[in-house]
Amino acid sequence: MSFVSAIPVEVLGSTDNPVRMLARFVRQCMSQQERILLMLRYGEKLTWTEVAMVLELSVEEVRKIHDTVVGRVQAEFMPAAD
Repeated sequence: MSFVSAIPVEVLGSTDNPVRMLARFVRQCMSQQERILLMLRYGEKLTWTEVAMVLELSVEEVRKIHDTVVGRVQAEFMPAAD
């Protein structure tokens, strides 16, 4: 069973549900390199060193890209603290 098949049809059909909003954000606002990085790190569960080797970057560069992506996701989806 894939992740998407585990989501009820009514959720996937909604235009304002969090899953669709995040999927849209990933497609429209992340580079291919950023998407691959996240897929390797969280989908394939590779270490930072392994991700760096695949992307032919240093571990520091990979972590910086990751931190930037996480910051953008938080800015988009987390309410600002007052």
